[in-house]
Amino acid sequence: MSLGKNPAHLCMVGGKSPRQQMWEVIRANREEFTVYRVARRSNQHDKTVEKYVACLRLGGYVEAIRGFKRGEEVVFQLIRDNGVEAPNLNADGKPSQQGYTTEAVWRTLRILGPATPEQIAASVAASGTTVSPSTVQRYFIDLQNAGYLTRNGRHYALKPGRYTGPRPPIVQRETRRQVYDPNLDQVMWSSHGEYQHNRSRSRGASQAGVADTEENNESGG
Repeated sequence: MSLGKNPAHLCMVGGKSPRQQMWEVIRANREEFTVYRVARRSNQHDKTVEKYVACLRLGGYVEAIRGFKRGEEVVFQLIRDNGVEAPNLNADGKPSQQGYTTEAVWRTLRILGPATPEQIAASVAASGTTVSPSTVQRYFIDLQNAGYLTRNGRHYALKPGRYTGPRPPIVQRETRRQVYDPNLDQVMWSSHGEYQHNRSRSRGASQAGVADTEENNESGG
């Protein structure tokens, strides 16, 4: 799944990803829902909802209960509720590591304190997630630009008071490079030189972060 097709403040709303918004609507209408209903109530495109529902269906989270004839609207039911967090699935309905890597790096940085990219990567690997030191360093450079980190040689550390919450800052590239904080619902830094630490945005970011940095380009669904 490609990531970061839109500027960072265009895909998330109130710090929630499109998939999280869709999942909340599905849970609220667990007995029966349609793609159209979820799309309208989550403010997502029908195709976006279709793709995510297809992932959930393959993953065993939802099933079709009506609308099997051609031309009929398919009605679905939630059959496996894993809680408030939207299932992070790939196109085959299998758990995806996308997004988890960024969370692991952000969490590890807070726990370890001053550390090198190599130390962070090794610690993250110990938890079962793979990320290269060069990818960690690129992510840290963006966080440093956004005012989160200090650097002393090869060691990076969170500035006092800059841990804003459990959701990792997201790096996005399109017409500009920018860092969005889903905990604060703010674009914190832009490559155009716009620092917006105190300006709240009503719309957020696509799920990118370390994975986006590594793939040079991401929910949903």
